[in-house]
This record gives sequence, C-alpha cells and structure tokens, in this order.
Amino acid sequence: MVLSRVLFTFLGLATAFLAYQVFYLEDESLYYWFIPLILAIIFVFAFKPQIDYFFYNLRKPRLPQELKNVLNRFDPFYQQLHGRIKDEFEIRLQLYLLSKEFISTTESKISEDVKALIASQHIKLTLGQKKYLYHEYERIALYPHPFLSPKYEDIAHASETEHDDGLILFSLDHAMKSLVQAGTFFNLSLYEFAQAFIKLHPQLFKQVAEIDDELLAACSYWNIEDIAKQIGLPEINSEAVGLVLYFDRSQRLKNFNPELYAHYHKLLKIDPLNL
Repeated sequence: MVLSRVLFTFLGLATAFLAYQVFYLEDESLYYWFIPLILAIIFVFAFKPQIDYFFYNLRKPRLPQELKNVLNRFDPFYQQLHGRIKDEFEIRLQLYLLSKEFISTTESKISEDVKALIASQHIKLTLGQKKYLYHEYERIALYPHPFLSPKYEDIAHASETEHDDGLILFSLDHAMKSLVQAGTFFNLSLYEFAQAFIKLHPQLFKQVAEIDDELLAACSYWNIEDIAKQIGLPEINSEAVGLVLYFDRSQRLKNFNPELYAHYHKLLKIDPLNL
C-alpha cells in the first residue's frame, strides 16, 4: 500500500460523489466543497514523494532476504557492513526502491535484484546524509544498450543524468557489468548518482582538488579518456569520478592523497575504510 495512492483514490471518489450530488441531484449547496477537494488533490500530487516517504519511514520496511543475498554476492561495500549501519543501509535501500520509479524502455520487466544493485550505489553514497531520498530525481530509465537522448542526439552513450527532468538513464548492460564485475568496468551507477549529489550540493565541492590522470594512475584506475570512452561521452564530470574513486579505490586514494580522502570523508560523513 502506498499512502499517496490511497489519498488519490479517496479524493477521487469524494470528488465523483460530490459531482453526482451537485450536477445530477442538483444540490448546489455542496458546490463550494469542490475547492478544498481540488486543493487537496493538488497538494497530494505536489508532495507525493514526501508523503510516501513519511508513510514508508513510519513502517521501517525491511529489505527482502533474496535482495540481501544478491548484495552479499556482488556488492563489496555491503559485504563490509554490520550492526546498526547495515540495518540503516537496508532500510534506506528498501525505502528507495519503494519510492522511486524504474522505467524499462523495452517490454521486459526490470527485476528487483537489478533495481537493488543499481540503487545500492546511491545508498552508499548518501549513507552519511540525513536527506537521501532526493525528490529532485524520481525516475531511473534503463535501456538494453547504449542510447541516444535529446541532449546527445548523435552520440550513443551508456549513462546520463537529466537534471532538469529529474531522470537518470543507464545502459543496463554496461551498468550491470560494472556492478557484477567490480573493478573490470567503470562504475556507471555510482558515477551518475554522484552527478546528482554534486548538483544538489554544489557548495560542498568548491574546494575539491582536481581529479587528473596522475591521481587516477596512482590509484590504479582508468584515465579520464578511458572513462569517457566507457561512458560514451566526450566530456565527463571529474568531481563525480572523484566520488567513485573514493569508494572503489579507497585505500589507494588515502595512501596517495590523504588530504583529499579526508576531505571526501568530511563531505560525505562516511569512511569506506572504517564502516
């Protein structure tokens, strides 16, 4: 049950009953009740994410065991968690899965384990934040292969974040390879969620050091050109690459640039090496 849907149903039935009373039975004394009903419908529509979050948060939904098994198999970050922080991760992930819309661009249904693996990247990025269910980004679209978009009409690419539309797009094949074969492919999911995070917190990244090929090489990571090729776009967000590096090459980054590592720790309020 989703609270916003229940409210929409109740308000819809109330509006239909009121219309029957006013227009069919000609009871004009009830006419002005249309105003609060319409305002209530507008309110529920405008604040749907917040309403659903409030409802889900009261229930503290638990992540199904089959999804925990998937994360235990493929997600190194989740494998390190224990105790209270693991419980918090699981609750947040389940809340995210319940409140976001995953869009398949084909007739195939998106499996829950695919959703969980992709969404888990957002959860680990925001695990130290109080706010994590960003209503600015409500939809995740999955293509079976690299795709074109209104912004890049002539370039087939593997991922993109549409900030104005609140939409994050992935090539499912590329996204899943980077998650189930960690270290073999660039982590597209974490990269795109990092772009959304940076967009919502620009003030936190004003003094972040530049991510360059020297730093990436020291961390045994791909260079900027290689990452751009994997994404399929000519330009990449180096700040988002830095956040991916913080989680995917934590120890190497800390060894090579402890100041930058400490800065990310301060920004994100979570230390991948001390969970």
